[in-house]
Amino acid sequence: IALENIEGRFAKVNKSVGEYFTSAHKGRGMASGDLDNDGDLDLIYSHINQRCSVLINETENDNQWFSIKLIGQASNRAAVGARITLITNEGQQVRQIKGGGSYASSHDARTYFGIPAGQTLEQVLIHWPNGDQQTIESAQPNSAVTIIQPKSAS
Repeated sequence: IALENIEGRFAKVNKSVGEYFTSAHKGRGMASGDLDNDGDLDLIYSHINQRCSVLINETENDNQWFSIKLIGQASNRAAVGARITLITNEGQQVRQIKGGGSYASSHDARTYFGIPAGQTLEQVLIHWPNGDQQTIESAQPNSAVTIIQPKSAS
């Protein structure tokens, strides 16, 4: 692992970030998800001829987070193709739900947003794959929510 320093150069930090990074591994799959529900992504690696490795992210910071899982009813159940826009007092972030994305593994179905310190979460907009739109005004930072798409009127 390399970390950029103040002069714009990279320095190896393998030993300081954990024992896992002090030796080589032959990986075959990697999945990310918030295993400990603290708002940051943790990693699971599968290896050849070794047990899986679970890497819990213990990074400390002053930022906030928000995660959302969508369940489609009028659209596909996994909500693949849905677009989520998180709006704060200083701007917006957009994520799109995708299927797949990693060899021999599957990621957490939740979508994650980091909210920089000092920003306020105002609302979340969902554009479902079938064209429906939904607004969440009561979203709270540092929380995980599941939203089920309302059934279409037709």
